[in-house]
Amino acid sequence: MPYVVTSFGLRISYADEGPRDGLPLVLIHGLMGTRAVWADVAPALTAAGYRAVSYDLRGRGDSGAPPTGYSLADHAADLLDLMNHLALDSAVLCGLSLGGSVALEMALTHQRRVDGLVLIDSALAGFPYSEEFLAWTRRLRRTVQEQGAAAGVELWAHQHPFFARLRQAPERFQRYLEGARTYRANEFLHAEPPDPRNHLDHLRAVPVPALVLAGEDDVPDFLAIAATLATGIPQAEHRLIPDAGHLPVLEQPQAVVDAVLDWLGRQFPPAPR
Repeated sequence: MPYVVTSFGLRISYADEGPRDGLPLVLIHGLMGTRAVWADVAPALTAAGYRAVSYDLRGRGDSGAPPTGYSLADHAADLLDLMNHLALDSAVLCGLSLGGSVALEMALTHQRRVDGLVLIDSALAGFPYSEEFLAWTRRLRRTVQEQGAAAGVELWAHQHPFFARLRQAPERFQRYLEGARTYRANEFLHAEPPDPRNHLDHLRAVPVPALVLAGEDDVPDFLAIAATLATGIPQAEHRLIPDAGHLPVLEQPQAVVDAVLDWLGRQFPPAPR
């Protein structure tokens, strides 16, 4: 796969597919995934005439893994360098889980580079997560620090409620695990100051249309986040994906494709020929 070397000297691996004159969509995966999570979604987007750019976040997949530097600002800087490398003046950003927070960071700090947002089971900086969810995060951190990244990935993937529905589809779950096992977990291995970002208080400032999707069986915190995004972002639409949990791009990819294409067609209708 091709890669770009960022302004920080970091290698970011990416795929650039579809017609070069199509509306660009940048696909941003979550905490433990890689760009492979979009494998059942991206081909349908490119077949519909869109340009789909997917990439591995720093510390995942084939991208570089610095020991520190995993704030949302760091991830947004990598994305900005990738877009500059590909000469993308702007794009629709499609973010899954952590990737949704990266997309929001871009929309709030680099507004002219963002045409729209697709936020799928997105995280939200500043959201008051439940004690149950925070306890899981502390458990992940402790496992990574005491036993290593691989043990943390296995704990998260095999036991966290995020993946309850995906675990019911063994082939797709194993495919997800292949990417997750590349996660180096440097955010948890090294003591970094808490990310100061608070997107929750600035949702009204998001200047672009947004499609907010969530699997109807996702954990309560992330269903609440989806509802918060839908009411807080001025131009937001909200849809639930039936029979899906935290990873509908793997669990119900056709439903995701249908929702995204419908929204794109209404928000960005093709120019008459």
